[in-house]
Amino acid sequence: MKAKELYEKLDRDFEIEKYTDEWGFVEFNEFINPGFKERYIGVMLDNSDNIEKVYTSTIPDTIVLDKILARNETDILLFSHHAMGYDPTLDDFLFTISRSII
Repeated sequence: MKAKELYEKLDRDFEIEKYTDEWGFVEFNEFINPGFKERYIGVMLDNSDNIEKVYTSTIPDTIVLDKILARNETDILLFSHHAMGYDPTLDDFLFTISRSII
């Protein structure tokens, strides 16, 4: 499926236009979906023209990411409830983003 079409469908299905969040503390690269940069919600990474497979996860911690990356697949989407992994060993902000994906 064309990634852009899938992203648009997800935005409609989840009514993304109704929600916002604040992630001003995160540095974004060129793969971050422009809509995410505005609302901090919805599809975060846009780095493929097509999506061939979708994985789901509540929290994309490094264990999940490592397993997916070890498959050497391309054109995949990781659909998760949270955009960041959770690290209970951190003192302050417990959520982290793997630098390998942004």
